[in-house]
Amino acid sequence: MAFLEQFSKEERDLIVSVPYRAGAWVSSVDEAGGGNATADELKELENIISEKAKGMFESAFVHEVMVESFNHKADWADWAKHTDTILEDAGKAVSLIESKLSEKDVDAYRANIMAIGLNVAKAFREFEVDASVMTKAHTQIGLLLDAALRVLKRDKSYSPTTELNISYEEDVALTKLSEALHASGA
Repeated sequence: MAFLEQFSKEERDLIVSVPYRAGAWVSSVDEAGGGNATADELKELENIISEKAKGMFESAFVHEVMVESFNHKADWADWAKHTDTILEDAGKAVSLIESKLSEKDVDAYRANIMAIGLNVAKAFREFEVDASVMTKAHTQIGLLLDAALRVLKRDKSYSPTTELNISYEEDVALTKLSEALHASGA
């Protein structure tokens, strides 16, 4: 816990809880799909945290955060109840990290939180299959344009099926989360 030791217990608790709470918040913003969607997304969040705790990162600090987040699994249910302040808390966590660690660690923390949120959003297909023909056509055109841009950029990570899993509400939430993570001015 070399990096986290630089922070008070309250600061550590905030920094370590944000990854899970951000994922839980993204899961909660869209009620389409009902309980199955939420359950699938929270199961995916558990898998993400578990895998990230085992993984390697560009930042040893982020690895340490993810291990600590996983080690606090008993707190996850409580953390999920406190997602209403996640945008403010994510910004506070980044500010704390900026005050004591390198820009590389701050950027890695931000990227990690966004990856968690994005993966949670992709976990359950919430695209309305009963949507109007115009809505479906608009969505398909948007996906085709996005795919074309990614091909031009040589981005092989694109999957139209996965992109349909992200609802409008989740997309808005991810944008707000990104803004909160970057609000500190860096």
